[in-house]
Amino acid sequence: MITNYHKVAEATQKMVRSYLDRNLGELNALAAAEDLLGTKESREVNRRLMERMISRRNVVMADRLEPLLERFSTFVAVGALHLPGADGLLMLLERRGYRVTRADE
Repeated sequence: MITNYHKVAEATQKMVRSYLDRNLGELNALAAAEDLLGTKESREVNRRLMERMISRRNVVMADRLEPLLERFSTFVAVGALHLPGADGLLMLLERRGYRVTRADE
């Protein structure tokens, strides 16, 4: 990441814009972009990091949220990268039968 600082800074700005534009698909694609990671080893480290810090935690969060969602009207706030994608918290909850909507709808 350090050797590609200019690319990382630009990607970070794009991610912020995607988040503010509520474009979760683009946000997810930017988080998975491999062009910032110069080596095969860097890409593997990033893949493992995303698996552990995002994907696995999404399952834990969904498991812990479910009892609350069954009993209460619940507002949930999580980091933006936990939201999009097939293994994102939104899809996990939808697959469990919950209807997920934006707070401003």
